[in-house]
Amino acid sequence: MLSLLDIPGFLGTKATMLSDLSLTLCVISLILFIVAGLQAKNRQFKKHCPTQTIALVLVILAVVLFMSPVYTQQYESTNAGLSPFLPNGLVALHAGLGGLTLFYGVYVTLVGYRVFKSKNKKLLMQIASVLFIILNISGIVIYLNLYL
Repeated sequence: MLSLLDIPGFLGTKATMLSDLSLTLCVISLILFIVAGLQAKNRQFKKHCPTQTIALVLVILAVVLFMSPVYTQQYESTNAGLSPFLPNGLVALHAGLGGLTLFYGVYVTLVGYRVFKSKNKKLLMQIASVLFIILNISGIVIYLNLYL
């Protein structure tokens, strides 16, 4: 039986189905993060919170269901396909910073829903938004370098 790690992707690159699904979810979440930022800027906080939460959930799904299996498979097969395109450290840095940013994003979301208290929610959310946007863009760059 074929796994999603073996099925060719749908975006017309050398990527697998998992990588294409991951990229698609991340692009959707990037758009949602930008929309949520605009909603916050326009003081539409009742729309901002759910939009930001959906974006965060999409990123978590992309990481857990799609990125982690691809990352582990690539590294377990002696960095197959990574060496000619990217320094392996860049992919590891992206994964490590991404993991930390996910935890930070969950914390900031809980602050937004008043589960935790913070004196400067706006600054926390701005930092989280910048980190998520940087990681989304760097993930797209890594995808393009690996699979085009």
